[in-house]
Amino acid sequence: MSFAFKRFNFFQPHQVARHGFPPNASCVVPGGPLLWVGTESGSVCVLDSRLSLIGSFNAHGHKVQEVLWLERRQLLITVGVEEPGCSSTTVKLWPAEKLLALQAAAAAAAAGGAAAADGGSGSSGSGSAAATGGGLAGCMAAIKTT
Repeated sequence: MSFAFKRFNFFQPHQVARHGFPPNASCVVPGGPLLWVGTESGSVCVLDSRLSLIGSFNAHGHKVQEVLWLERRQLLITVGVEEPGCSSTTVKLWPAEKLLALQAAAAAAAAGGAAAADGGSGSSGSGSAAATGGGLAGCMAAIKTT
């Protein structure tokens, strides 16, 4: 009686596309079709299902320690440190629809600024960027904890 072993190729090499996952990630949470990634530098990166970077924003001054997603309320909660060496943390609540709308507006402003640099009729990016920064501060609620 002879025995034959079937050979399986479980590991076939293939090209992996470059992804937008930040190398200094400190926490991750899935939120609907998106992935919210907190970083050591205090920013939150938003990735799509292919891990392509959609956008990012500065959530805390130093490090994002935790990111939570509330599906029913479409609310992102971040816990982070504002200053290095400080023992207090800050909890911030971010409405997701406002964050994504502001990122879309910032992308449109950047495209408009590029068109203005080419001689197009787009608006300059400086005024739009200032308005975007003010809008981002207005869509967040912060709670200081010790």
